[in-house]
Amino acid sequence: MMTSRSTRGSHCRHSSTTSHRHKRETAEGTAGERSSSPTWWCWCLSARPLYYLEFILGSSPQLVLVNMWAICPAFRGIGCGQALITWAVSTYCVSLTGLCLFYFFASFSSVLPWAVCGSWASSSCVPVHTNATLPYSTNATLEGQKAISSAEEYLVKEVLKVDPEGFQNGVGLPDWRLSLCLLLSWVLIFMAQVKGVKSSGKTAYFTAIFPYVVLLTLFIRGVTLPGSRKGILFFLTPLWEKLLTPEANEQDIT
Repeated sequence: MMTSRSTRGSHCRHSSTTSHRHKRETAEGTAGERSSSPTWWCWCLSARPLYYLEFILGSSPQLVLVNMWAICPAFRGIGCGQALITWAVSTYCVSLTGLCLFYFFASFSSVLPWAVCGSWASSSCVPVHTNATLPYSTNATLEGQKAISSAEEYLVKEVLKVDPEGFQNGVGLPDWRLSLCLLLSWVLIFMAQVKGVKSSGKTAYFTAIFPYVVLLTLFIRGVTLPGSRKGILFFLTPLWEKLLTPEANEQDIT
């Protein structure tokens, strides 16, 4: 019995140590690769020329996407495709806004619901405030089960209510809380656009300034945390030996 427990503990430590080492190597590659030349090459050769083309075609003709490509009828399908993509991205972003509103309302509780393992949690749930040391890392295997953070389980089981069996049990009914948050998102968009430039211009004051306030707040909070200097240097120090690897360029492009 003692041998079995010792073997199981050694297996958990080895599995978690290997996972931690793999995460470390991946993070080093990502941090070093993203802060150097591939990003700048994509920015100069792709992003800026496309932005300049969109600026010229959008400002001069002052037409909608479909009619704008009347300058070259063979490319009229590009305008239809852009309109379809704009619709898809808009509805997708509104869905994300609905999720943000859900978390916003849920954060008014005295204890953040995703910080602890609630009634929706499984036996492998680990509270987010638990010290993420061995063997309680998110990829560690403990007693044959994978440890999962409470924040992840809250999103999957309580917010999205993902069925582990997929669509075998059908699509199911919409969650009333998410539906109300989605409806509120569309109402806010309608209120911002109902009077055209007059209402959208006033909304732009908030949408343009508020993100910078949040970023400044998070920046001040981040640089005042212990070990922030090491984290900043780790993020800004490139790994020159990985710049020519295909993985580095693929990550920067995507």
